[in-house]
Amino acid sequence: MVNEGCLNGCKYRKADIVSVQNYSLDSTINDYINNPEENRVLNQPCRTLMNKYGINETNFIHPKKIFNYEQFNLTYKIVGRSFSTSRILKTVQAYLSGTFSGDLRDIIENFKHSREPVFYSTTQKTQFLLEDPNDYKNEA
Repeated sequence: MVNEGCLNGCKYRKADIVSVQNYSLDSTINDYINNPEENRVLNQPCRTLMNKYGINETNFIHPKKIFNYEQFNLTYKIVGRSFSTSRILKTVQAYLSGTFSGDLRDIIENFKHSREPVFYSTTQKTQFLLEDPNDYKNEA
């Protein structure tokens, strides 16, 4: 799943996958604009931890790096049940061409929850509204 964007080792992953399946980008925006923090539908702690750890601690593969995996003869999956058809097409085109520049919220499932644009860099962090001090790593 090249465009999922979950934190590596996140213990909230399963719950998050269930909650985002039918939750569109428009719904996310409306939720954050209109609902107080404690009533928001999507408030998994992992989203705020991307503020702390950054997008390079997630499992997404940037389209420009997809060619690094060709030697493994893999099947790639594009996620985005909550994406519109045009957004899925944009995502597929980015991975087929190996190019994308712009706001990663457009093609990465979990980055869509950031309130500000997410661009590709080694120091990029997301800007989610919640703060959670809990450790997100699975217990060994």
